[in-house]
Amino acid sequence: MIRCPLPATLLVLMCSAGSLSADPLQADLLQADLLQADLLQADLLQADDAVYARFDLRGLDASAVEALRRSPDLYWWVEAGDELLVLAPPQALGRSAIPGPIEILALEPRPSRLHVVRGARLDDLRSMDADILIHGGRHAVIQARSDRRPHPVHASHGSGRHAHAELLPFTGNLVLARAARSGAVRRLSFMARRWSSSVDGARWMSDVATLAGYNRYTHGSEIADARDWLVAQFSALPGVTVTTPSFSVGATTAYNVVATVTGSERPAELYVVGAHYDSISQNPGSAAPGAEDNASGCAGVLELARVVTASPPPATVIFVCYSGEEQGLYGGSAHAAGLVSAGVDDDVRLALNMDMIGFTADVDLDCLLETSSTHSALVDVFTAAASTTSLRIVVSYNPFGSDHVPYLNRGMPGLLTIENDWDEYPCYHSTCDLDDQIDLAMGREVLKMNAAAMAEMMGASDLIFGDGFESGDTSKWSLP
Repeated sequence: MIRCPLPATLLVLMCSAGSLSADPLQADLLQADLLQADLLQADLLQADDAVYARFDLRGLDASAVEALRRSPDLYWWVEAGDELLVLAPPQALGRSAIPGPIEILALEPRPSRLHVVRGARLDDLRSMDADILIHGGRHAVIQARSDRRPHPVHASHGSGRHAHAELLPFTGNLVLARAARSGAVRRLSFMARRWSSSVDGARWMSDVATLAGYNRYTHGSEIADARDWLVAQFSALPGVTVTTPSFSVGATTAYNVVATVTGSERPAELYVVGAHYDSISQNPGSAAPGAEDNASGCAGVLELARVVTASPPPATVIFVCYSGEEQGLYGGSAHAAGLVSAGVDDDVRLALNMDMIGFTADVDLDCLLETSSTHSALVDVFTAAASTTSLRIVVSYNPFGSDHVPYLNRGMPGLLTIENDWDEYPCYHSTCDLDDQIDLAMGREVLKMNAAAMAEMMGASDLIFGDGFESGDTSKWSLP
């Protein structure tokens, strides 16, 4: 059972007979506000009672991490990938049987000043009047340096607040992100391996450079040229029907580019593959090249379309390049709402979104998979598909701020693939977001994973001696 030195009214929020909340960021914010109010009444733990510490979780299996989280010596914990932040008495840390380094933070615990920040880059977090305790999964836990409420600021844009960043109440026993840990090896189908190996990284990179040559600001005129180029590229593929449905972003008429290939076996079964093609910068009237954000994802949609249409896919795939994402997910919302209006939302098996897939800050090619806990089965498929790549996978069940969210909000299974180093990208929302910042290997490996996962989800029984062998149905035979 987790130790909870809190007022009795809060026990229901943080403890329940040793069980842990699986998705605390999705809990009612009213509960978190109640917790924050009680913390403001008095700092429950003084500096001599407890310290902040970070455990290094690398090399630990899931059961060891779970045992650490359930330690009765911890007041609370926050998990973020390969790190676990805890508040605990100093003597308890010495009793820990967990191998690896434990970093004790030289910071006096002040629970009333704790906040969760969502969607801020590291530079933006560092510009706040606060200390960063831990970050991961596009979230961070900070402690304000005063009783004033800190505000996320987009550091590269001067004093303006970050368009996507949000300050949330803090509650303990929180999973910001979780590293995918070793499990049973799953053999991928021949079609999954074939689609994955068909991804052409150089072709993808060339498309990124082409798209980055346009100013794709939603309210600008040049984005229409990018739209028309995408229409031409999709139209050149076999069996593809292309449309450009419009919607309003303020006074601007914006357009999605939608390319559909009908499934050869189960045409009613739908897979959506999308990414936004609009971009933004600190001076979008002059330039908004958006190579990383998000020519990388949009070019990825085009590359997957080339892979999938090389032979007719068994299910219908809808490739979408959205506009108006930077102004508030307008394109994704318009397309998701259209599926609901057409009465086909229940037929959607996957809404795959790619946003910022081409940057890495180091040699570690780490990719974040983000969805809701309701659709955690998607994570299993994509993690297995990553075995065809050199990616390291991190998982978050706290979705926000990109074009998978409109589908999730309407009950469809949506998942975001985004590089885990997105918050370190130096040219985010800047005119320096050019194709020379893009790492070919990072984008290629993400696309290989996505291609394999799509093939697996389409359920092709294409391994030799699969179903159909004994029945004599030779149409189902294939060689690995």
